[in-house]
Formats: sequence, C-alpha cells, structure tokens
Amino acid sequence: MKAAGITWRNAMDGNTGGPISTTWNGQRWPTWHFLDPSGRIRARDVSGIEELDRRIDEIVRETPPRR
Repeated sequence: MKAAGITWRNAMDGNTGGPISTTWNGQRWPTWHFLDPSGRIRARDVSGIEELDRRIDEIVRETPPRR
C-alpha cells in the first residue's frame, strides 16, 4: 500500500469469498464502501472520478469537525 501511494484505510482479503467480502457483500474487486464517522455506509461501488469526488465531498461536508 505504501508503494502504491494508498493513504486511506482499506482492507483486502484476497478474493470475494473471504471474510471481509462476505461480511460487506463484496461481489467484485475493487469494491468501494464509503463510511461516515459513525460507520454507516454512505456510498458503494462509485464509478467515475467525478462521482467519486462528489461523494467524498458530500460526506466531508456533512461530517462535523473532530474536537
């Protein structure tokens, strides 16, 4: 992950039959789940950079700052 420049939290269990994919209903790789600070899934399997940016901006705008 470091070599690939991945700076966000992520998890991978190798295939769609693993425990993470089974729990989160991952049907393909990559499967994106965007969670808010309370752990609620806010978006899933977003495609296209514009939609990705829009969803991230939406979640960040709605997230209160940490104290």
